[in-house]
Amino acid sequence: MREIIKEYIDGSITRRSFIQALVAAGLSLNGSKSLAQAISTTPITKAKTKNFTGTGGELIVETVSAAGVEYIFGANGTGLYPFYDALVERKKPRFILSTEEGQAVSMAEGYHLATGKTGFVNMARIGLPHASNNLYNAWKDQSSIVVITDGPDTRYAGRNGFEDVDDWLETVEQFTKWRWMAKWPERIPELVKRAFQLSMIPPGGPTYLMVPTDVMKRDKISAEIPFHDYYEFSLNIEPDSDEIERAAKMIIESKAPLIHVGHEVTRAGAVKDLVELAELLNIPVTQGASVYKDFPTAHNLFHGKYFAGFTYDYSIDLFINFGTQMPDMSMMALGIPGPLPEGAKIIHARMDTSDIARIKPVDVGIAGNVKKIIRAIIDAVKSQLPNERIEKIKKSRESKILAFKKRLIKMKEDRIKKRWNNSPLSWERFTSELKDYLDDDAIIVPEVENPRGSTDLIDFSPDGRKCIGWTMGSALGWGHGAAVGVKIAEPDRQVVSLIGDGGFMFCGCSALWSSARYEVPLLTVIYNNRSYDGPRSRMFSMGRKQGQMGKDIACYLGNPDVEYSDYAKSFGVEGEKIESADQIKPALERAKSAIKRGEPYLLDVIIERLGPGSKSTWYPKTSIKEMRSKPV
Repeated sequence: MREIIKEYIDGSITRRSFIQALVAAGLSLNGSKSLAQAISTTPITKAKTKNFTGTGGELIVETVSAAGVEYIFGANGTGLYPFYDALVERKKPRFILSTEEGQAVSMAEGYHLATGKTGFVNMARIGLPHASNNLYNAWKDQSSIVVITDGPDTRYAGRNGFEDVDDWLETVEQFTKWRWMAKWPERIPELVKRAFQLSMIPPGGPTYLMVPTDVMKRDKISAEIPFHDYYEFSLNIEPDSDEIERAAKMIIESKAPLIHVGHEVTRAGAVKDLVELAELLNIPVTQGASVYKDFPTAHNLFHGKYFAGFTYDYSIDLFINFGTQMPDMSMMALGIPGPLPEGAKIIHARMDTSDIARIKPVDVGIAGNVKKIIRAIIDAVKSQLPNERIEKIKKSRESKILAFKKRLIKMKEDRIKKRWNNSPLSWERFTSELKDYLDDDAIIVPEVENPRGSTDLIDFSPDGRKCIGWTMGSALGWGHGAAVGVKIAEPDRQVVSLIGDGGFMFCGCSALWSSARYEVPLLTVIYNNRSYDGPRSRMFSMGRKQGQMGKDIACYLGNPDVEYSDYAKSFGVEGEKIESADQIKPALERAKSAIKRGEPYLLDVIIERLGPGSKSTWYPKTSIKEMRSKPV
């Protein structure tokens, strides 16, 4: 579907061919026509453009401003000077500097995930290798990010010169929906517009435009600048009505259905619609791969992550997937390993047609806007069932559902109670006390591999607390920058970054620096157990000698034991270490006071290690000091 859209926008296929290709990919005819209209290649009318004359750099700034860009998440680069010159006398867009390119990308993605708006990144081309880590994460998250860099002077390209390679576009091919180099300054507005278009059309993803410095610096270039409304598309693509009726019939006839949800539900603004559908017939819901929590977690119908064989009914006969990947062994590390319930019929509904029936056949596949799909199924079920029958179906499942929910709650409470007085502090103890500190509408941005001890203990809902993250890409070095981007997007909501010490060491310096410079009142909580717990647990379980001998080659992070609160203070960010239970509440009060003053704050929480090999502090020792033959 991505390639079809790209070909249509590029003008290489006709409208008829575009619609035919979309129908073949699984969209309904009406939905295909709707999408074709939304991204029509009809020339922009004069009413939607303005004439502008200036440098190539000024054309970029004018075009992104017209696109409604509020923030530029940037990193330093000499070749970008025409772009920077264009910003000197402007108050908007606001420029947020990151000292490392990957963090500029994660800030932009955090901003996008909080607002739904396309994040914009401007950086030097030489920073692309750094940025690729979080470009990959944004690609996996299907997040709309536009990246523009400088490029080598076109007069000297291909000479293996300063900061040059043969093909910069190829370096990001795997992680971008579209990539291009601007060779003529007159086309800059057209290409910037295209980068935004392709990035935001679902499924979203990063796009990349390189503008060589000599193209960017050319002066007295006249071009048409498209206005903001050109970037706004109607994405309410109608589902196929016949497939909706089939899905509704399956749901009605099912004895033990289960709904599985993911990020397209939240992105479509369909969480409340999903609650209505689930409550209509008392259908439990499990959370799938997502950068959000896509169903209210305190709801009786929410049953946590899907785990094969651990469901409210041992004979699930219908598995309904709205807006995410199917559980599978390839998702083991995300805690959604599958397999699907044996013998169950499958309904898979989402915008990303490339994922429907990717792993195994489905009984009903519906491509389209998830909100439209859910609303249509609700209407179809109601039209096929009288109210008396609906109530009878709901009642038949109620006792099993409530019993299973009580079991889940008791398991959680027992785990908290069992670990409450652990030393070092348990994850459960600290998170439980942190939860009491959180505002009712707080936003949590996690990058920790222990959701059972962190985000699973906090309730999230559309009208309450919100969870953004962890990235579906799982590449470390995302969370802190993303949290800064979220706070920039939502300055009037409490934002808390939950991050492991391993993840913080990937990204902490740059995001901490930016939060200090731009006075971003973000609370950062480091769950510091001096270990990469997740990788060690998996390796000890799957491997042989490490687990047998208790020798951890690559995951123990102690020696040196980093003092993160002191590290934060070197950036002008106040913080403190928490090592015992009696320190938690006073530290949280000091953090709250700092945040109210508009200052970032950092808590370094010394936490227990978990899983196989957690007691080991062994690592392969090497001392270069001892290897010297002379004291130099």
